[in-house]
Amino acid sequence: MEWRLLSGTEICTTFVRNGTRQKAVMTDDDKEFYEEGASLAAKYEASVRKGDSSTYFDSDEMETLIDYYIATDELDKAEEAQAYGAAMHPESRAIKLKLAKICLLKEKYSETDAILSALDSIEGDYIGMWAECIARKGDIARSKTLFRKYLQDCHPDEICAVYLDIATFYNTIEQYTVAAEFLDEACLLYPDSVDLWNERGYSYDLCGDDAKALESYNRAIDIDPYKSESWCYLGSIYFKTQNMEKALDAFNFSLAINGDDMLTVLQKAHCLFNLGRYEEAKEAYRQYLNYNRTDALALTFYAECFENTDDCDTALTLYKKAVKIDPSLVDGWVGLCGCAFDTGEKPEEALRYAKEAYKLHPDNVEIVSCLADNYDRRAALTDRDDDYDRALDLYLRCIELDPQNEQYWVDAGNLYLRCSLFDKAKSFLEVAYTLNPKSEKLTIMLAMTCYCLDDRKAFMRYYSDARETYPNAREIIVRVFPDAAQWIDSAEAGPQQ
Repeated sequence: MEWRLLSGTEICTTFVRNGTRQKAVMTDDDKEFYEEGASLAAKYEASVRKGDSSTYFDSDEMETLIDYYIATDELDKAEEAQAYGAAMHPESRAIKLKLAKICLLKEKYSETDAILSALDSIEGDYIGMWAECIARKGDIARSKTLFRKYLQDCHPDEICAVYLDIATFYNTIEQYTVAAEFLDEACLLYPDSVDLWNERGYSYDLCGDDAKALESYNRAIDIDPYKSESWCYLGSIYFKTQNMEKALDAFNFSLAINGDDMLTVLQKAHCLFNLGRYEEAKEAYRQYLNYNRTDALALTFYAECFENTDDCDTALTLYKKAVKIDPSLVDGWVGLCGCAFDTGEKPEEALRYAKEAYKLHPDNVEIVSCLADNYDRRAALTDRDDDYDRALDLYLRCIELDPQNEQYWVDAGNLYLRCSLFDKAKSFLEVAYTLNPKSEKLTIMLAMTCYCLDDRKAFMRYYSDARETYPNAREIIVRVFPDAAQWIDSAEAGPQQ
């Protein structure tokens, strides 16, 4: 068959999702084709250089020459050769159709449609080409009709492969439900095809139907339990649905079949990381990084394993290596900041790293919060007014980005209190309280603010609210303001007789 996702960039259903494309093994026929094509190209290009338009090629030779240029991805030469051949053989329908293929590969979909529409009839592989062209122009319904006609015209031995190509094409253009529709039919007709079930799983994964994706991959495994890709795809769905134990089992089965698949090793490492099994995760990341030394993101996960096992020195070294490889990697800068912050010994370094992350993503609320925390921390150490101001501005920016997150309100409120701006703190926290009326932190902070303002009535109102949801409210307030115990005890004792 000639139609094989002619303008698609990702053809192979099994290996595309591993980020690579497998090359088909070259057959004797392929070798013969390339040898003949190269010979014809040499003859044709020599005649072009001489300006000799009389060099004769029969129609079969012209078709081979054009196909050779297409196969070697020399589309401009293919188009020139097609024009040469069409002038030499104006009656050749096959040479005319080659122009449609070239236009499709050049993503000239209107031109492709016009060429094919002008013909009296189209059959065979060109129906598949036309269907692809129509789909890429946006008419999915019409493309489905053409693909079904193409399936009817196919040789029975080719139908299974054509179903797979059609589904892979629709997945390539992100028409996942259409791909799943064709695959449902195909799996009924060819229930023993592992490739069809795997592609069906991929389609339903992208449709968001995890149950059907799991069903598909399990069927593929039932048919051939020794196909490592099926286990890997199964693991990816379990990982996506946070079923880490089952994901880990699936990745281990995949690696038992093919232990050299480093992307599966990486997935296994991520599973172990999510399960908190950091020592095992370190080993898996180490194995992966031995083969992929420049994967900066994987390095950050590896570094975090050390950070989570209290080895910040090693973590810092790895984070630095990650940002050296990829200075735009936010995770690396945030990791560096966290390690430096947690050691309690390098506030300036931590702040510098936070600034680097902020430069990359100034609207990422977690990064803005990280930078605010570092200014806040340095302010507490140095009592610099400008650091308090910067921290407060950044916390207020966090509130703009995520007003429902009470922690940002709490952080900003804390700054107002530490700067003894009690009136501002009260007004600010009351706004926060209206948005988060069940927040125990905000009610406790409001009670403490009212104590600082000597507003006993407001203090008792907020203290009562806090105590309803947080039994330790009294202990927290008295720890910060010991004299507040008198207000609380007096109120709880009630009026004296």
